[in-house]
Amino acid sequence: CGTGDVASAVICHYYGLVEPPVHVLTICGETLLIHFSRAGASYMNVFLDGEAQLLYQGEMNEDAYI
Repeated sequence: CGTGDVASAVICHYYGLVEPPVHVLTICGETLLIHFSRAGASYMNVFLDGEAQLLYQGEMNEDAYI
């Protein structure tokens, strides 16, 4: 999943193992490119490049709104 890939890239950077942008090979064989910057203890401008697929589409009825 993209969220886990981004988290892994940031953690690897934190430990000095990689520098951005980070190429991540996913379990399905796709390569994602993770971008981010760091200022002190903060990570920012975090985003990823890669192919996207529609996995689900749905609709919500007005009754579901709170």
